[in-house]
Amino acid sequence: MIEIENAQIDEVEEVHQRSFLISGKCVASSDLASGTDGGYVFVEPTQNSFVLVQVTDEHGNFVFPDQRWPLSLGHFKALVLLSPGLNKIVVTSGEDATSKVELSLRYTPLLQTPPLHLAILVAKDSPLLIDCPPAKFGEISSTHSSLNAAIAKLRVAAYMWQALAADNLYWNGLPRRSFRIEEEFAPDTLSRHAQQHSFGKQQVMGSVPRIHVIRAEKTVAQLRDVDAELEAAKSELHRERRHKDLYKILSKALKNSDGPLHPNNKPVVAALVLDAHFDEKLGKTLPDAQFSIHKAEGLSLAMFGSQSTYSWPRIIDEIPECLLDSTPVGHTVSREGSDDPLCMWEACSISQGCFFKEIIRAFQPAEVKFDLTNNRFGRSALKKSQWGYFQWPRLFLSRALSYSSDEEEKDAKAIPSDLVKSSHYQIELQKALVLCNSMPHFQSPGYVVLPNCAPTIRPMVEDLDDGRVVQKVEIACEAGLANVWVWSENISVNQGLTWPGEPLKSVSYSLEEMQEWVGRHVGEEQTKANGGVEQIVALAMNGKQSIFRNISSILRVAVADHIDAVIPGTDLRFTKTCVDLADENSSMGGWDIKNDWKWTVLLKRRSNRKGTKWDGTIVSASMIDVRVGCGLDGAVVYYEDGSKVPCGPWRDGRIEMGGHQARKVAVRPGVEVTKVGVSRESHALRGLRIWLSNGQARGSLNLRDLRGREGRDVDILEPPANHKIVGFYGTSGTWGMCKKFGILTVPRDVELPDFVYDMEQFRNLPLSHYAENGEAGTETEADLDAMEEDLEEDSDTGYDEEWDGETMRIYGK
Repeated sequence: MIEIENAQIDEVEEVHQRSFLISGKCVASSDLASGTDGGYVFVEPTQNSFVLVQVTDEHGNFVFPDQRWPLSLGHFKALVLLSPGLNKIVVTSGEDATSKVELSLRYTPLLQTPPLHLAILVAKDSPLLIDCPPAKFGEISSTHSSLNAAIAKLRVAAYMWQALAADNLYWNGLPRRSFRIEEEFAPDTLSRHAQQHSFGKQQVMGSVPRIHVIRAEKTVAQLRDVDAELEAAKSELHRERRHKDLYKILSKALKNSDGPLHPNNKPVVAALVLDAHFDEKLGKTLPDAQFSIHKAEGLSLAMFGSQSTYSWPRIIDEIPECLLDSTPVGHTVSREGSDDPLCMWEACSISQGCFFKEIIRAFQPAEVKFDLTNNRFGRSALKKSQWGYFQWPRLFLSRALSYSSDEEEKDAKAIPSDLVKSSHYQIELQKALVLCNSMPHFQSPGYVVLPNCAPTIRPMVEDLDDGRVVQKVEIACEAGLANVWVWSENISVNQGLTWPGEPLKSVSYSLEEMQEWVGRHVGEEQTKANGGVEQIVALAMNGKQSIFRNISSILRVAVADHIDAVIPGTDLRFTKTCVDLADENSSMGGWDIKNDWKWTVLLKRRSNRKGTKWDGTIVSASMIDVRVGCGLDGAVVYYEDGSKVPCGPWRDGRIEMGGHQARKVAVRPGVEVTKVGVSRESHALRGLRIWLSNGQARGSLNLRDLRGREGRDVDILEPPANHKIVGFYGTSGTWGMCKKFGILTVPRDVELPDFVYDMEQFRNLPLSHYAENGEAGTETEADLDAMEEDLEEDSDTGYDEEWDGETMRIYGK
């Protein structure tokens, strides 16, 4: 019996990449062996065991020649090429012809999406030959060293890369997606059957990857400039300069070719440098052409030299042979940075694997950083290891050889189907999500680009019947949550949390739940220090990641706010929602938390205007002055009696707030504040915008930093259903900059008792009020007249309108 492990055999899956990597296992009925678990045992194969893979269309016509792939310890892998339409793939055991399984795939090429272009760069005086050792008959035959051989090998490698990228995303829990390869109808070089039936002018034709042979203006000597290469070896900076020179050489050649690869067409190109040769005297390859560059508005390039291309398969049938070839390469060709001699399969693995990583980098936006492993390695570090470039064969075969310098491990080992999840060639979940959301090459028809927002965290406190409170955190993102990890020391736990296959927009967990998940990994000291939860890492479906630290501190503040929300003398409670810097000690300027100014300002207050008609009455807010500069200074609330109170500190009884982008908005009678937007970075609140029920809005969100880069996070604070906003609260640092800003809400049908407006904790009084015999807010009619000049509403123009345009585009809100 044969089982497929990375596809469903009882349904027809639609795929959009031509190459498909199948993983599975052969099992036998349990009546052949007793005492086995699960009713099955692995078939014990002979050394040359294999599975036969046949591909037909819905009418039974063969669409690709039969292929044999190794079977090892019951496991197998096979690379299958599909044809447009329905493909019926039959996998048959070479040990038992009655043991077979059929898998149906519908291949729909997406011709409307941009492809990965393949190119070979040749010097203007190139002999059109690549390095080839005696073991490949390089001195007497051009089978593995000619330009035609390089074209055939690059075509097969491209399908291997395409299949591996799709398999990467599949094992990440995402839809199976990969880049499309530019193809053409030309002589078929993909199978042994096509080779055997092509003679002279009679060629077997088929769809094959198109290879652009690009002639450079430089000579071989100029491309292999020894002085430039030696200079590049001195430092990473010099190496980058050399790579930029090679990029310019290819870019200029593509401009001269004036085809689909012209930089103005924004292509992504995988280019093989044909004239990269190993220099025995220097002991290195010239030029060192392994690099990648992503340019959203130009040529994105992955480049690699041809120094080890001789070891690559020319046809699909040769993939197992090349990846299991233990023939030494000798000393006349490149060792790809290794200190020890290489075997053929090792040279193939290193070169194809490095090229694959550069191709994935070429698709990645510049702000996404890859953690890369340098290809200059020592064999001892990889000995007996499942990591490194030598994992390459294990991704395509169920059988792999031991390393050439490892004399202890000579037996073949079974390879798990999902090895790619933990391999050196893994496309991490975050980077896979960025690819799917930012690059049309990886998007299916109808895909809607997700908003460019990052996950946010909101502490919550709930009352229990017994008087206790439950501490919770809510992690949310409009783009959807791909995954959430709870960290404790060096242990991360994500059991029971959201998963990429079924993204949620929000999840909430109690502190007790999280402590239970990580409890077995946490010592008593850490539990006392931070509750056992060190940090929470949340990943959105758009690839944005947020790290929330000091969870216990966040929750302690939330509990304090929850208690403070009780209105003394009543059974009423404010609902409080805020944007707070996760780490108060990391705020801009290194403010001392001991000197923070905590404030609460209601949108109504009791007037102290002595000698005026307002004296002793409850007055409403008539205007809000939003104070924003490079950061959020705060706000000033004006009342109908002419008085004003800062959402921030008093300075010697005066309001002194900066904010070169300050704007005032009038609050007409009957008009309410409906929501507040606060923009933030990890270390500071940056902007504030306030919306009213009459459609008016004022305030700057400061969406761009001083360098013009966009993407600051914006939190929208809105009242719960059937609630209204009755005030603001927050914390300001000693420089007056706001580090916490929130809204106070009550049920819509509730009117606060008048005595609430006499409570000091809701009035944000200056320090002079608390001095002996001090009083505040006793301005006279003359003071009121002097303040009239402040009461003119600013127009909603200029930067204010960025919310309607720029913010809508950036955040999708």
